[in-house]
Amino acid sequence: MNQGEVTQLLVNWRKTKDAEAFNQLIPLVYTELHRIARILSQRHRDAQDGDPTLGPTAIVHQAYLNLIEEHNVEWKDRAHFLAIAAREMRRILVDHWRYKTAEMRGGYREQVSFSKVPGFVQDLDLDILELNDVLEQFREFDEEEARIIDLRFFGGMTVDEVAEVMELSRATVERRERHAKAWIRKRLTP
Repeated sequence: MNQGEVTQLLVNWRKTKDAEAFNQLIPLVYTELHRIARILSQRHRDAQDGDPTLGPTAIVHQAYLNLIEEHNVEWKDRAHFLAIAAREMRRILVDHWRYKTAEMRGGYREQVSFSKVPGFVQDLDLDILELNDVLEQFREFDEEEARIIDLRFFGGMTVDEVAEVMELSRATVERRERHAKAWIRKRLTP
Protein backbone atom coordinates (compact mmCIF):
# COMPACT_ATOMS: atom_id res chain seq x y z
CA MET A 1 0.00 0.00 0.00
CA ASN A 2 1.37 3.40 -0.98
CA GLN A 3 1.27 5.54 2.17
CA GLY A 4 1.63 8.75 0.18
CA GLU A 5 -1.39 7.90 -1.96
CA VAL A 6 -3.48 7.04 1.12
CA THR A 7 -2.46 10.27 2.84
CA GLN A 8 -3.24 12.33 -0.29
CA LEU A 9 -6.71 10.77 -0.57
CA LEU A 10 -7.35 11.52 3.11
CA VAL A 11 -6.27 15.14 2.58
CA ASN A 12 -8.53 15.43 -0.48
CA TRP A 13 -11.44 13.93 1.43
CA ARG A 14 -10.87 16.30 4.35
CA LYS A 15 -10.68 19.37 2.10
CA THR A 16 -13.53 18.61 -0.28
CA LYS A 17 -15.76 16.28 1.78
CA ASP A 18 -16.11 14.48 -1.55
CA ALA A 19 -17.16 10.87 -1.05
CA GLU A 20 -15.29 9.92 -4.24
CA ALA A 21 -11.91 10.45 -2.54
CA PHE A 22 -13.07 8.17 0.28
CA ASN A 23 -14.32 5.62 -2.23
CA GLN A 24 -10.87 5.59 -3.85
CA LEU A 25 -9.25 5.17 -0.44
CA ILE A 26 -11.23 2.12 0.69
CA PRO A 27 -9.83 -0.36 -1.87
CA LEU A 28 -6.31 0.65 -0.82
CA VAL A 29 -6.96 -0.14 2.85
CA TYR A 30 -9.77 -2.73 2.64
CA THR A 31 -7.56 -5.75 3.29
CA GLU A 32 -6.08 -4.11 6.36
CA LEU A 33 -9.52 -3.01 7.59
CA HIS A 34 -10.85 -6.54 7.10
CA ARG A 35 -7.91 -7.98 9.07
CA ILE A 36 -8.64 -5.57 11.95
CA ALA A 37 -12.34 -6.47 11.84
CA ARG A 38 -11.50 -10.19 11.83
CA ILE A 39 -9.39 -9.79 14.99
CA LEU A 40 -12.07 -7.72 16.72
CA SER A 41 -14.83 -10.09 15.65
CA GLN A 42 -12.90 -13.08 17.02
CA ARG A 43 -12.31 -11.34 20.36
CA HIS A 44 -15.98 -10.37 20.51
CA ARG A 45 -16.98 -13.96 19.67
CA ASP A 46 -14.65 -15.30 22.39
CA ALA A 47 -16.14 -12.85 24.88
CA GLN A 48 -19.61 -14.12 24.08
CA ASP A 49 -18.76 -17.82 24.34
CA GLY A 50 -18.81 -18.50 20.61
CA ASP A 51 -21.80 -16.36 19.62
CA PRO A 52 -20.95 -15.33 16.04
CA THR A 53 -22.84 -12.00 16.26
CA LEU A 54 -21.20 -9.71 13.73
CA GLY A 55 -18.79 -10.97 11.09
CA PRO A 56 -15.73 -9.07 9.85
CA THR A 57 -17.31 -8.02 6.55
CA ALA A 58 -20.38 -6.60 8.31
CA ILE A 59 -18.12 -4.71 10.74
CA VAL A 60 -16.05 -3.20 7.90
CA HIS A 61 -19.16 -2.17 5.98
CA GLN A 62 -20.77 -0.56 9.03
CA ALA A 63 -17.51 1.23 9.83
CA TYR A 64 -17.40 2.47 6.23
CA LEU A 65 -20.90 3.90 6.54
CA ASN A 66 -19.99 5.59 9.83
CA LEU A 67 -16.64 6.94 8.63
CA ILE A 68 -17.96 8.38 5.37
CA GLU A 69 -20.33 10.53 7.43
CA GLU A 70 -17.49 11.77 9.66
CA HIS A 71 -16.79 15.39 8.78
CA ASN A 72 -15.03 16.56 11.94
CA VAL A 73 -11.86 14.47 11.77
CA GLU A 74 -8.68 16.15 10.62
CA TRP A 75 -7.21 13.10 8.89
CA LYS A 76 -3.44 13.15 9.23
CA ASP A 77 -2.15 9.99 7.61
CA ARG A 78 -2.65 6.27 7.13
CA ALA A 79 -1.88 5.43 10.77
CA HIS A 80 -4.42 7.98 11.98
CA PHE A 81 -7.05 6.61 9.61
CA LEU A 82 -6.41 2.99 10.65
CA ALA A 83 -6.49 3.87 14.34
CA ILE A 84 -9.80 5.71 13.94
CA ALA A 85 -11.19 2.87 11.81
CA ALA A 86 -10.16 0.33 14.48
CA ARG A 87 -11.76 2.50 17.17
CA GLU A 88 -14.95 2.79 15.09
CA MET A 89 -15.07 -0.99 14.64
CA ARG A 90 -14.58 -1.43 18.37
CA ARG A 91 -17.48 1.00 18.98
CA ILE A 92 -19.69 -1.02 16.65
CA LEU A 93 -18.96 -4.17 18.65
CA VAL A 94 -19.31 -2.40 22.01
CA ASP A 95 -22.68 -0.96 20.93
CA HIS A 96 -23.72 -4.42 19.83
CA TRP A 97 -22.53 -5.81 23.18
CA ARG A 98 -24.48 -3.12 25.06
CA TYR A 99 -27.61 -3.90 23.08
CA LYS A 100 -27.34 -7.61 23.76
CA THR A 101 -26.70 -7.15 27.47
CA ALA A 102 -29.07 -4.30 28.23
CA GLU A 103 -30.74 -4.90 31.57
CA MET A 104 -34.10 -3.77 30.31
CA ARG A 105 -33.97 -6.69 27.90
CA GLY A 106 -33.01 -9.13 30.63
CA GLY A 107 -29.35 -9.23 29.61
CA TYR A 108 -26.36 -9.32 31.89
CA ARG A 109 -22.84 -7.98 31.81
CA GLU A 110 -20.29 -10.71 31.38
CA GLN A 111 -16.73 -10.78 32.60
CA VAL A 112 -14.24 -11.34 29.80
CA SER A 113 -10.86 -12.99 30.20
CA PHE A 114 -8.11 -11.28 28.24
CA SER A 115 -5.63 -14.11 28.76
CA LYS A 116 -5.68 -14.71 24.99
CA VAL A 117 -4.55 -11.16 24.30
CA PRO A 118 -0.76 -11.17 24.52
CA GLY A 119 0.71 -8.56 26.82
CA PHE A 120 -2.28 -6.28 27.26
CA VAL A 121 -4.27 -7.02 30.39
CA GLN A 122 -3.44 -10.66 30.90
CA ASP A 123 -4.70 -12.36 34.01
CA LEU A 124 -7.56 -9.89 34.31
CA ASP A 125 -11.20 -10.78 34.00
CA LEU A 126 -13.11 -7.61 33.37
CA ASP A 127 -16.21 -6.25 31.80
CA ILE A 128 -15.71 -5.39 28.14
CA LEU A 129 -17.70 -2.18 28.62
CA GLU A 130 -15.44 -1.20 31.51
CA LEU A 131 -12.40 -1.74 29.26
CA ASN A 132 -13.97 0.42 26.57
CA ASP A 133 -14.67 3.23 29.07
CA VAL A 134 -11.11 3.17 30.40
CA LEU A 135 -9.69 3.26 26.88
CA GLU A 136 -11.79 6.30 26.05
CA GLN A 137 -10.56 8.03 29.24
CA PHE A 138 -7.00 7.23 28.23
CA ARG A 139 -7.57 8.75 24.77
CA GLU A 140 -8.25 12.11 26.46
CA PHE A 141 -4.98 11.71 28.38
CA ASP A 142 -2.72 10.82 25.42
CA GLU A 143 -4.08 10.58 21.86
CA GLU A 144 -0.88 9.21 20.28
CA GLU A 145 -0.47 6.43 22.83
CA ALA A 146 -4.16 5.64 22.43
CA ARG A 147 -3.52 5.27 18.68
CA ILE A 148 -0.74 2.81 19.47
CA ILE A 149 -3.14 0.78 21.65
CA ASP A 150 -5.82 0.90 18.95
CA LEU A 151 -3.37 -0.36 16.33
CA ARG A 152 -1.72 -2.98 18.56
CA PHE A 153 -4.64 -4.31 20.58
CA PHE A 154 -7.62 -3.72 18.34
CA GLY A 155 -5.83 -3.59 15.00
CA GLY A 156 -3.70 -6.64 15.74
CA MET A 157 -0.56 -5.00 14.35
CA THR A 158 2.93 -5.93 15.42
CA VAL A 159 5.25 -3.39 17.03
CA ASP A 160 7.14 -3.12 13.74
CA GLU A 161 3.94 -2.49 11.78
CA VAL A 162 2.86 0.23 14.22
CA ALA A 163 6.32 1.80 14.06
CA GLU A 164 6.09 1.85 10.27
CA VAL A 165 2.62 3.35 9.95
CA MET A 166 3.18 5.90 12.72
CA GLU A 167 6.71 6.70 11.54
CA LEU A 168 8.18 6.05 14.98
CA SER A 169 11.09 3.90 16.06
CA ARG A 170 10.40 0.43 17.38
CA ALA A 171 11.82 1.49 20.77
CA THR A 172 9.47 4.49 20.95
CA VAL A 173 6.43 2.33 20.17
CA GLU A 174 7.46 -0.22 22.81
CA ARG A 175 8.10 2.48 25.43
CA ARG A 176 4.85 4.32 24.76
CA GLU A 177 2.88 1.06 24.68
CA ARG A 178 4.32 0.05 28.08
CA HIS A 179 3.29 3.44 29.47
CA ALA A 180 -0.23 3.17 28.03
CA LYS A 181 -0.68 -0.38 29.32
CA ALA A 182 0.47 0.63 32.80
CA TRP A 183 -1.99 3.54 32.86
CA ILE A 184 -4.85 1.37 31.66
CA ARG A 185 -4.00 -1.60 33.91
CA LYS A 186 -3.87 0.72 36.94
CA ARG A 187 -7.44 1.85 36.27
CA LEU A 188 -8.71 -1.66 35.62
CA THR A 189 -7.31 -3.34 38.71
CA PRO A 190 -8.96 -2.87 42.09
